[in-house]
Amino acid sequence: MVQNADPAGGVTCCSLPVRSSTIVRGGMRAVLCSEYGPPSGLIVADVPTPSPAAGQVRVAVTAAAVNFPDVLIIANRYQLSVPPPFVPGSEFSGVVVAVGDGVTTWQPGDRVFGAGMVGAFAEQVITSAATLRRAPDAADLGAMAGFWVASATAYHALRSVAEVGLLRGDEQTFISFGDRTIGFGTFVQTANGVSHALRERFGIQKG
Repeated sequence: MVQNADPAGGVTCCSLPVRSSTIVRGGMRAVLCSEYGPPSGLIVADVPTPSPAAGQVRVAVTAAAVNFPDVLIIANRYQLSVPPPFVPGSEFSGVVVAVGDGVTTWQPGDRVFGAGMVGAFAEQVITSAATLRRAPDAADLGAMAGFWVASATAYHALRSVAEVGLLRGDEQTFISFGDRTIGFGTFVQTANGVSHALRERFGIQKG
């Protein structure tokens, strides 16, 4: 998670120090990748507050999760390249503050979480309305920021790589790092799969 500090001091990102730039009034604070390299080369700058286009939503970021692809993207070692300067960060949670034309599914005040390629390490982020998901009222937004990528990765690992749904006989799947996001997500996905299979087998209706 990106933690903001006094503009005159340092800021911590990914538990590594990043430099602070001069803050210009009238914009929003964001972590900026001005050239490819390690996290220590990132700076905190004041950038214009973006406006949502048609079909887009602007979210005030409560929390932004840090994932391994974020580190690869700022080093230009990911399979897709993002030309600098850009705001890194792919996963976030927060509150909707503005919507673009044609958006009817979201309104200011909605608690949401989502993911994109870049842009999450800022006070506000623009995202497609279709990619957002509603955060449960009782859910902690800090925890929801790390939900999307871990769950999708766990699902892909189970179904596309391990082919858990195709296990037969005495075949087993070993899940490591159960105390971390992707490992825990794998446990959740597995439990969901077992629950669904039991409902299908015995004709049990959900809920």
